[in-house]
Amino acid sequence: MRFTFVILLFCCFGADAQMIIKAHANYIPLNIETGINASFSIRKVVSGYSGSAIRVRRSNDNTEQDIGWVGTELDTASLKTFVGANSGFVTTWYNQNGGNNATQSTAANQPRIVNAGTVERLSGKVTLFFDGINDNMYVSSFNNTKVSAFVVFARQTGISLGRTILRKGRTSNTSFEFVLRTDASNYLEGGASTGASSTSSNTNPNTINATAINLGVLLFNNSTVRSSINSNAYVSNNLSGNMFQGTANIAMGSGCANEACTTGELFWAGRISEVLVYGTTVNDVTIKNNINSYYNLFWDGTFASILDTFPSSAAAYSLRNLSSTYKGALIRVRRSNDNAEQDIFGDYYGNLDTAGLKEFVGANNGFVTTWYDQSTNARNATQTTAANQPRIINAGTVERIAGEPSIFFDGSNDFFAANGVSGDITGEDKPFSNYSVVNKTNTNTQGNVISLGRTTDANPFIQVSLNATAAFSYSIRDNNGTLVTRGASGISYSANTNYLFTTITTGTAVNFYVNSTDRTPVTNSANVATLTLNTFTIGVLQRNTLANYYGGYISEDIIYASDNSSNRTGIETNINNYYGIY
Repeated sequence: MRFTFVILLFCCFGADAQMIIKAHANYIPLNIETGINASFSIRKVVSGYSGSAIRVRRSNDNTEQDIGWVGTELDTASLKTFVGANSGFVTTWYNQNGGNNATQSTAANQPRIVNAGTVERLSGKVTLFFDGINDNMYVSSFNNTKVSAFVVFARQTGISLGRTILRKGRTSNTSFEFVLRTDASNYLEGGASTGASSTSSNTNPNTINATAINLGVLLFNNSTVRSSINSNAYVSNNLSGNMFQGTANIAMGSGCANEACTTGELFWAGRISEVLVYGTTVNDVTIKNNINSYYNLFWDGTFASILDTFPSSAAAYSLRNLSSTYKGALIRVRRSNDNAEQDIFGDYYGNLDTAGLKEFVGANNGFVTTWYDQSTNARNATQTTAANQPRIINAGTVERIAGEPSIFFDGSNDFFAANGVSGDITGEDKPFSNYSVVNKTNTNTQGNVISLGRTTDANPFIQVSLNATAAFSYSIRDNNGTLVTRGASGISYSANTNYLFTTITTGTAVNFYVNSTDRTPVTNSANVATLTLNTFTIGVLQRNTLANYYGGYISEDIIYASDNSSNRTGIETNINNYYGIY
């Protein structure tokens, strides 16, 4: 029996409360919108539907069988029992609104649901695989007045672009059609036409990540066509006149007008998990949110996070979403087998999309080329040299501490550099605060968590580190290169143990907190002239040369160009509630 749980953790800071989601659930509000005409999915999207999900042909003897549901999920146990160690192909994708099923009667053109005994999945969800050669499904006699289409899909790598995901209409060269496809630059394109006299198309300027699951939306209302991908804004084009909408056909995975497809139809190469088509104007936000809550496609800022309560950070790096307004990627990853790179985003709940990450990297190693800054300052931490990139996946396994994804630094040459941070944090006379989630894997060398420095002149710097005597430490050198202050905490760290290390300078003193406990050394005062700093690094000390490479894990680092001692316990509570450190 399968159980799913939603765990809601609330941590309160005075009048502020913050939600932290740590577990995912297949939450499926059904019948989310009236007016739906066609609903094809591997989940049950119409609560009153009592029919089967799909009809499957097994490859060994061409026997066919309907496959139904277990609750609201596809009955994969029955599917695997029926297909066995063979492959299974979908002959009918049943319309959960009744009638007008998606079919494919030609065996060679049927999309695959089981590959040699293994159910096709994408980010953990069952999906249909289209081979890009001739696979497609066809829905006949679909009436439309207005059109709103929602498609959950993923593109296969190594295939030429400009492929059609969904097409409606075009029984002749002059009839109405709308189409959702990739263009030659791997963007999502939506279009509509009534032949050469009335045509419009638009391209959403956001690339489709190969192998990652996406939501494409196409909205058409007589004279305007709009398209979007995931959480990105719609792009819109006006048509040259109102368009007649009559009975037409739907093709999934090709630009065909009927089942008799040819090789020139730009067949879709990849996966399709869900197709919802409405014949009216709809509340697209409601539908997108419903789809997103099931497939964990993208972070949409539904839940508040730490920077919503404690804003104005100078820089913020994490493997979770820290702000409801930040919709960008969390990291950019290079995989070891072919050096391809891909952005990895937060999922619906703001956690790193580890399923999409593993889909991309596979059994290889994955290295982080960019750790994106989630503050409003866009100070991304980058590493362009492959040998110096910290690791996020080790031979197919996600690196983790405290059960959550973490970035591993090898202690030899791994580090990130970011520009612009040190311009706001100019020395100890200007207060700043730093919060780091760390796990050092050895105690025999000093390792810098972060440093602000300069590559020329007398090499001043500020460093936050875990030193070789197993202590949390902090030191400053002034513009003359003279050591101004150095302090070690009154507690030792243990290798392979998770810590939250907080460092706050008030302008005249440096204060340490380890797991929210004050570990400030007795001698720690300093009041230096403004330092001239121009570099910021994670995982190494930056002076005229690089030194003190950090060996271990860093999951999160948040910097404020201020003394935020008044918010310290609130920030630490939020971080601890997420990572479960102490």
